[in-house]
Parts: sequence; structure tokens; C-alpha cells
Amino acid sequence: MPSSVHRGDYQRMRHSLTIALLEAEVMEPRTQIAYSRGEVPAVLPANMGLVRLLLIRADRVTRDTLDRLIATHYDIYADASYTDRDLAASA
Repeated sequence: MPSSVHRGDYQRMRHSLTIALLEAEVMEPRTQIAYSRGEVPAVLPANMGLVRLLLIRADRVTRDTLDRLIATHYDIYADASYTDRDLAASA
């Protein structure tokens, strides 16, 4: 029985994670500047740092775990590897 999950789903998820990570990396220093000016509470820059770290962890989990798991079940994924450059080119 064929799976309802396919390569495009995985690529979209990886692409979205990459974009979210880039956005968090850009926003983190901006929140620190806003905190230094007294415009936001101290919790905001701390939470942005946490968000960035969680996105890095999610990126590693999907890259390392899901890619290998998919490769064991589908021949199409056996030699596939996903880099940031490949994800950007697929958009």
C-alpha cells in the first residue's frame, strides 16, 4: 500500500524550517537591540534565543533522523542528501 507522504512533503517541511531558522536568526539581534533601548521586556530576547535553538534542533532532527528513516523504506531516498543550497534551489 503506497504511503500518503511523499518526497515533496518532506522537501516543503525542510524548506519551511530553513526559512523559519533564517527569520529567527535575523530577529534575535533586533530584539536584543530593542531590549537595550528599553522597548521590550527581558523575556522577549531570551525567548527569541530559545526559539532559534529549538529550530536548530528541529532542523537537525529532520535532517539526521527522518532522512535516514525514509532512506531505509524507500529506494528513491537512498542516495538523497539535503543541503541548504539544494533547498534554496528547489524553491
